[in-house]
Amino acid sequence: QYVAVMAAWGRGGGSMSHPASAAYIYGNEGRLLVFKLDGGPTPKPQPLPPLGPIPQPPPLAASADAVQNGKDLFAANCSRCHTNDERSLALNLRRMPPEIHEAFQQIVIGGMLQNAGMPPWEGVLSPKEVDDIHAYLIAISWDAYKAQQAAKP
Repeated sequence: QYVAVMAAWGRGGGSMSHPASAAYIYGNEGRLLVFKLDGGPTPKPQPLPPLGPIPQPPPLAASADAVQNGKDLFAANCSRCHTNDERSLALNLRRMPPEIHEAFQQIVIGGMLQNAGMPPWEGVLSPKEVDDIHAYLIAISWDAYKAQQAAKP
């Protein structure tokens, strides 16, 4: 006799895991666990590698008003998925690599990553609003980058 259980994301409680949880340590990619009577132990996956350093963000060239507007727009439109926590379901946008910064408009408005789960926001957000959101993300990326640099021995 066997019992099969699908294990993965999809649980309630949001898109982030507690740092001491198995989902945070080992990841939570979908897998099928099959148990049998008098079966042996279920092997755990290998722990995820340590997080790499936060890449240096591009220069912040926006006004304080644009950054504040971006913060408000991010909270209203983006924060449901992008919690900006480590190892959450959606990308931690404080860790965007240069190629994501460069393609930000195409990703958000144009749907460049739609097949990866990022819906297009065309008709919902204007290009100026997306620029403001990007400015806010650059600002918080700099905060995270500077904190990381300050913590280095």
